Amino acid sequence: MISKGNKPLQTLWEYIVALEPFSSEEESKASGVVIQRLESLEKTLNQEQKELLNLYCDSIDELDSICQCEAFVKGIKFATSYLLAAILN
Repeated sequence: MISKGNKPLQTLWEYIVALEPFSSEEESKASGVVIQRLESLEKTLNQEQKELLNLYCDSIDELDSICQCEAFVKGIKFATSYLLAAILN
């Protein structure tokens, strides 16, 4: 989880995601493949299974969102400490 001290970085991340949800053409294409496969899978499931699958997908989406944000924060912190070290040395 992101600490309260990282709130500005988390806010920055949220703006970046809102403006450009896919960072590359490759990511966009991969997302399309995932959607196609999900639709194919859903056609084979009954209603209860579809609901469980949707809950699972929501959980995976939330986990992915958290991981991406934390990776962004860690990257910014690393880059900042690297630049400071280069400047001070």
